[in-house]
Amino acid sequence: MAFAPYRKAVTRRPAMPPHLRIARPVSDLDRTLCMYLEGLGLRELGGFRDHDGFDGVMLGEPGAGHHFEFTVCRHHPVQPARTP
Repeated sequence: MAFAPYRKAVTRRPAMPPHLRIARPVSDLDRTLCMYLEGLGLRELGGFRDHDGFDGVMLGEPGAGHHFEFTVCRHHPVQPARTP
């Protein structure tokens, strides 16, 4: 098996810093908001309504480098499932 020759890593700053997005479908967006905002103290970073039939909200801490995104489908509800 042939490998590409070793190249010295280029140390350029990325155009955007890395950001982790964790997205999950939910069946009740209001209930989810209550739990994560009031129960865990996260902040609402953004959201959207009726984007191709989906409503969603992004929660986390500003500038943290990660956020949770919860979505619900208006037309074809997706049943949430446990992560294996």
